Amino acid sequence: MRAFSTSVIVALANFAFTGLAIPIGNSLAKSRFCQNAPTTIAGTMLDRRETDTVLWCCPHSETYVILTPTGNLTPGQVYLNLISGHNALRRRVQTSGDGPVTGGQYTWGRRDNTGVIFSAWNVNNHQLTYGVIGAAMNALLDYMDKNVYSGASFDIYDGQNQVGQGLISD
Repeated sequence: MRAFSTSVIVALANFAFTGLAIPIGNSLAKSRFCQNAPTTIAGTMLDRRETDTVLWCCPHSETYVILTPTGNLTPGQVYLNLISGHNALRRRVQTSGDGPVTGGQYTWGRRDNTGVIFSAWNVNNHQLTYGVIGAAMNALLDYMDKNVYSGASFDIYDGQNQVGQGLISD
C-alpha cells in the first residue's frame, strides 16, 4: 500500500511539472512593430497610407531602421548630407544596378561640404546592398522630416534580418 501511494505521488508530481512545460504558441511571441504603423510588423510591406506619423519603415519596402538620435549636429547639414547621399545612391542603382556594397561599408559625406558623414556597414554575416542603404536613407529622411534632423546611430533591417548598422556623425 505504501509503495502504491508513493508511486501515485511521484506520477502526480511528474504530471504537474510536465504541465508547466507546455510551449507558448506563436500568437504570444513578441514582434517588432513600426512606430508609424503600430499594426504593421517591422520587415513586412508598409502600405503608403500608413505613413502619416513617425516613419522608421521605408514605404513600399521591407527595409526599416531602428534609430537613436544623438542631437549633436546642425539639422540643415544632416538634411543636405542625407538628401545628397540618397540621390547619389538612387543614380548609382539606376545606372549600375543593385548589388552588395563594395568592402562591406558605405560612407557618404564631407566631400559634399556638409561636414557630416553617413556610414553604414554589414553585420550578422549579411551583406548590405546599395538599394537597402538607399531605402534606409529614405526611412531616415522621412523620420527626421517629421521630427528633427540630427546625428543618429541606427540598425538596418531588410525583412526580419538585421543586415547593417550605421551612424550619422561629424
